[in-house]
Amino acid sequence: MKNIPASIAPNDFKPCFRLRNYIVMTFSFVLVVIGFVLMCGPSCTMDTFNPEVFSIMRTVIAPTTCFVGYLLIVVGILL
Repeated sequence: MKNIPASIAPNDFKPCFRLRNYIVMTFSFVLVVIGFVLMCGPSCTMDTFNPEVFSIMRTVIAPTTCFVGYLLIVVGILL
């Protein structure tokens, strides 16, 4: 026990992430889930064409929301 360096002592445990990191990552994960939910909707079939497939919500807003969520996950990790 005497040969253990002070830097590896059992009482020196420090977690990698703090509460702030977990809050930012949780918020980011919720944003990603919201983005994927916004992308959901009716699809086209061989018999019918559904113009909702190309709506602004599904082609611009939802992917942007997911992208911002992924960027915030990186920020939450690096904080």
